[in-house]
Amino acid sequence: VISGHNLRMAPTRVCSSTFVREGTAGVQLLRCMRCRDTYYVSADAQRAHWKVHKKTCRDVAPGELEEIHSMDIQQTFMAIK
Repeated sequence: VISGHNLRMAPTRVCSSTFVREGTAGVQLLRCMRCRDTYYVSADAQRAHWKVHKKTCRDVAPGELEEIHSMDIQQTFMAIK
């Protein structure tokens, strides 16, 4: 917070399997359709990462994703603590 303003940078999306950043060489990431909060460069990358991701992947209640995205880093940390 600077001078009463909450400055937030746009999130950088990264493939959870390959760690490729969205926009790198025109990469458009795909979103997990269940939790809608994890991104992949391809369906093959998603399948390769499923063994790890399935431990935290869950359906998101209506409105919950918007609430999560509106949190700053400190609020997010406190919510998962």
